[in-house]
Parts: sequence; structure tokens; C-alpha cells
Amino acid sequence: MLKIKLSKYCYFVVIFYLLYFSWGNLTEAHFIFGNKAGLVRVMVIILLWVTSFFIIYRYKQNIQHFRFITNYLLAILFTYLLVIMRSLYLRVPIGACLYSFIMSFGFVPLLYYFSIISNSPKYYKKLLRVLLFSSMLLASTIIANLFVNISQVFGLSNPQDYTDSFGIVRGNLFVGTNMSFIILGIGIVSAFLLHINYSIKTYVIIFIITIITLGTILSFSRASGILVMLLVAFVLYFDLSRKRGVKKNLYFFSIVLFFGIVIIKTIDFMPYIMITKYNNVESFAGVDNVSRLNSWSKGIHLFNNINNYLGHGLGTSNPRTSELYNLRYLGHYESGILLTFSESGILGLLILAIPLFYILKKVKQKRINFIFLVWAILLYVNLFVSPSIIGYKTPLILTSLIGLSFMDDKNKQLKNI
Repeated sequence: MLKIKLSKYCYFVVIFYLLYFSWGNLTEAHFIFGNKAGLVRVMVIILLWVTSFFIIYRYKQNIQHFRFITNYLLAILFTYLLVIMRSLYLRVPIGACLYSFIMSFGFVPLLYYFSIISNSPKYYKKLLRVLLFSSMLLASTIIANLFVNISQVFGLSNPQDYTDSFGIVRGNLFVGTNMSFIILGIGIVSAFLLHINYSIKTYVIIFIITIITLGTILSFSRASGILVMLLVAFVLYFDLSRKRGVKKNLYFFSIVLFFGIVIIKTIDFMPYIMITKYNNVESFAGVDNVSRLNSWSKGIHLFNNINNYLGHGLGTSNPRTSELYNLRYLGHYESGILLTFSESGILGLLILAIPLFYILKKVKQKRINFIFLVWAILLYVNLFVSPSIIGYKTPLILTSLIGLSFMDDKNKQLKNI
């Protein structure tokens, strides 16, 4: 009974953090905390750390992946202690250091909760359904934004106003955001896992994936649109490889026909400027493209100077944190990976890469579905081509990547017993 209650509690904790930070632009800023949202987010993350210490102390035996999570957490704490000391030496204010740390790794203790609920297979299915529904709802909101200005409907005329007090810019969910693939990609992965593990009907999954794909494309982010189409292509390929004969050919034809009609009809509703932006994705003539290429080139050249390998201090590549704490702003290089190297050096990059190496190891051992590796690689591609590390969403999804792999691993073991 105690085990059941603990799993249920951990399940709701995971759901709360995933939805609260995924839906921040539409909920907390306007309906809940207004201009105090930035401070409240930090307090909510600190609460996670406090409750996690209690969970570890009381229920350590129920945490299946305790050793990995604890080693991961200790590696982060030790590494960033060195990075913070380096930042303080460079006269970066302690507030900027602590905030940057919380923003980047505040969700790691959530892995303890993922691990506990991985012992209860029913919560795996429930969690996937919640993530799927959340992604579909967000995608539908983005699509609706073509016809109604959702930002104005919800009173979000300037979402950045709600985070000025704590020094972080969170982009508008609906136009030009580099977070679209980060947040909505998890819905496509959830749909695929529900389909193969729980036999959810194919036509239902295709419909849901279509909505999420269109929502990502219509978010006006070219990187997100391209990456989500790659993710869908892999998902459909994996699903197609499981079918045989006439059923396989009919399935393939239905997918191509359905997606073709929906995308063609969607283009009719897309604003001209959005169509032009996608058409110019490979062009070197556009000012936006040239600026981004120059930023990447500048960031890559950081590796040529050995002095950059220790980093220039936490917060120095975050425009709002730099302004708030009067730091020398070095630029975010239009890349989360290059930004991390600029701030925390090679140590920061090594810590950032741990989720990718963990997933690679588990896939190599054939303990989790291959889609996790595809998803992880695309997340890191997104990290390189956009400054999406700025904000809470990317660290949250990287934590969820590992957490869901815990649950998929345990689910498969139970099926084999």
C-alpha cells in the first residue's frame, strides 16, 4: 500500500513540473503570478530539491536507478562548484551564478521521481497520455493563432515583461520560438511509445502526430519545423518496418496521402511572410541567415583559443541576466551548445552531454526503444542551431528524456518476465 501511494505521489509531482513549466507562457504569467512569475519558478524548483532530499532519505530502496541519478547529480554539483568559483573569480555576481545553475540543472532531482514510478507500469501509460494531450493542446493553440491572436486573448502582449525581475528572456510560444520542437517533440515520441507498447490505433496516432507537426511548423521556427519532420519521418519508418505485405503498402500510401493533403491545405492559411521564411531556410541572402551563420562561426572560433576552455562565467551569454547584473555580455552565438561552452567551458559541455551518452548506452544495450536515441540526437541538434538552452524548457525536456527511458526500460523488463 505504501509503495502504491508513493508511486502515485511521485507521478503527480512529475506531472506538475512537466505541465507547469511547459505551459508557463499561457498560465503563470497572466493567470497566477503576473510579474512575480520568475521568482516563483525559482522557488518551485528549490522546493523540488528540498522534497527530493526527503524522498532519498526515506525511500532510497524504492529508487531503482538511485546510483546513476546520484552520481549524475554529484557530477553536476562538483563540476558547477568549480565553474561557479571560476565565475566568482571573474567577478560574476553570486546571484547570476546561482540562477544560471538552477535554470540549467534544477530539474535533475525529478529523476528520482521518474525512477520510483517506473516500478509501476500503469503510470507509464498515464504519463505518456498526459504528455500527448498537453502537446496536442499546445499545438492546437498555435494553429488557432493563425486565425485569432492568442497572445492578446490571454493578455500576453509582451511575455518578456513577466521575467524581467529575474533576468531571463522566454520567447513567445507562438511566433519564432526555438522552443517549439523542444516542447512538442515529446508529444510525438509519446504517441509512438503508446502505439507500440499499448496498441493505440494507428489512425488515432497519425491524426495526433499530424496536429503536433503542424503546430510546430506553424510556430514560425524553421529549425523546429525541420526537426519535427525528421522526427516524424523516423517514427513512421519504425512503425512501417513492423508491418508486412499489403497492410504495409496500404499504411504507407495512407500516410503519404493524409499528410500531403493536410500540409498543402495548411499552406493556404499560412501568412506570406511565414512561407517566405521557410523558402529562404537554405539561402545566404537573407539578413537573418547571414547573422546566424556569423554568430555560429564566432562561437566555433572560441575553440581555437585555449583560454576559452575554462569559460567566461555563468550568465555572461544570457542577455537579460547580463543586463540585470551589469555583466559584460558576450552574446549567445545563436546556439545553446556554444553558449554553454562560452559560459562554463569544456566542463559545462561534458555535463550537458551526459543525457546523450546515457541514452546511447541504453540503446546499445537494447534496453530502450531506438526512438529515444533519435529524439536525443535531434534535441542536441536543436541545441546547436538555436539558443534554446536559455530558459527552463530545454533542461526540463532533457531530464524527461532520461526519466522516460527509465520507464521504458522497466516496462520492457516487466513484459519479458
